[in-house]
Amino acid sequence: NLLEAKQIGIKKGLYLGICQAAAQAAIYLAFAITFWYGPYLVRYECKNYDAGSVIVVCKQ
Repeated sequence: NLLEAKQIGIKKGLYLGICQAAAQAAIYLAFAITFWYGPYLVRYECKNYDAGSVIVVCKQ
């Protein structure tokens, strides 16, 4: 049935969209935490950290 296939496709698209949004949100959150915690280490625990280290970690 075409109507049945349409309903399944709509549900599948909704679930895939939610999963994709969650994955993108996790990536965005990881970058946000990195760019918050990196300068924190450079500023307050400046032993072996510098701004270049933060960028190198982000690119890996």
